[in-house]
Amino acid sequence: MKLIRNQDAKVELIPYILQSFGDPSRIDYGTGHELNFVALMYCLYSLGIFVKDDFSSLVNFVFKEYVKLVRKLQRVYRLEPAGSRGVWGLDDYTFLSFYWGAAQLVGHFSPNSVRDEKILKENSDDFLYFSSIKYIKEMKSGPLSETAPILYDISFLPTWKKINSGLLKMFKVHSLLTCARIVY
Repeated sequence: MKLIRNQDAKVELIPYILQSFGDPSRIDYGTGHELNFVALMYCLYSLGIFVKDDFSSLVNFVFKEYVKLVRKLQRVYRLEPAGSRGVWGLDDYTFLSFYWGAAQLVGHFSPNSVRDEKILKENSDDFLYFSSIKYIKEMKSGPLSETAPILYDISFLPTWKKINSGLLKMFKVHSLLTCARIVY
């Protein structure tokens, strides 16, 4: 891994880092903060710190650990969701863990497996999507059909590939095409 020696790059990266963990004045966290972290990873890629061969590891290890950390911050500091039900309406706090998590699950389990408590418990450490569903169940009371109705409905689709492509379309429409702002 390269060191960042360019002072201008450091100055540009700091806001992405700081805004990746929630807003300290509003005491909230949401999809905009998550997007700041992804933008940070992209900036590091643009600077040559990461290369394309790192992308899988960035999601499966770096992003996964980031998600664990922000969940801990949400619990410890009782961070409120930024906005109502997240920018994309899947979850109060995150979107990309579902998109990348669905990609991880292609060829592993059927989508209805998110409704199986045993599968969730046994596989949530290995798969982002399962981890995210498990987290919702820990944080909210009631069945998934009430606490996360879109995610519950998605579980009836036939394949993870279809879910993943649908989530990408959602991301494009609600983030890229409507210019969802990165909090900064």
